[in-house]
Formats: sequence, C-alpha cells, structure tokens
Amino acid sequence: MLQVKGKYYYYYKCSIASAHNNINAEKAHKQLSGALELMSLPEKLISSIKEKSEIEMEITLKEHKTLLKQRQIEYEQTGQKLLSIEEKWISNRIQHDTYERWHNGIRPTNYMFDFSVIILKFCG
Repeated sequence: MLQVKGKYYYYYKCSIASAHNNINAEKAHKQLSGALELMSLPEKLISSIKEKSEIEMEITLKEHKTLLKQRQIEYEQTGQKLLSIEEKWISNRIQHDTYERWHNGIRPTNYMFDFSVIILKFCG
C-alpha cells in the first residue's frame, strides 16, 4: 500500500521480477474478474476442485483445532507453574530474587501462549 497526500493506493509487488514491478490492485482485480467471466470449466473439473478444497479445509481445520488444544494445555501448564512459584514465595520457601527470576522467565511464555489461544480462537 502506498500513501500519497492522505490517499491510499493498493498495489501488488511482484516478488519474481525486478523490485520495480508494481501492479495496481484495483486494475488487477478487474482484469482477473474479466478473465474469469470469459472462462468456463467442465462440471467434472468443478466437482474435483470442490472435493479437493473441502478435503484441504478439513485437514486445515483439524490441524488448527489440534494446535489450539496444544496451546491451551501449554497455557494452563505455565499458569500452574506461576501459581506454584507464587505459593512458594508467599509461604517463604523461596527467596524474592529466586521468585523474580522464575516469574520473569515463565510469565512471558504464559502471555505468549495466552495470546496464541486468543488468536487461534479468533481465527478459527
């Protein structure tokens, strides 16, 4: 996206050709739509594309659900570790510097897993 004096211009940048090969997105979308309108596909090919797409979507959904479950487990585990450290510090079983070292090491990981769970739920 290129911004000039408060206006935005959407471009696709070619990653294969030279770095200066930019294509206006609106123009490219119109050209693609025009080309697709002129095309006709056999019903057998459409069915095949649909079937393969559904299979791919099922696989992706399963992988997504598996990753979400894994991140939820990791979030819960790091949360339990944090609680354990806090309980040990409160009951004077560890020193404050030990508590801070462990807490500062685990807390960012816990935040990362929490963020991952939120993103996966939102995108899923």
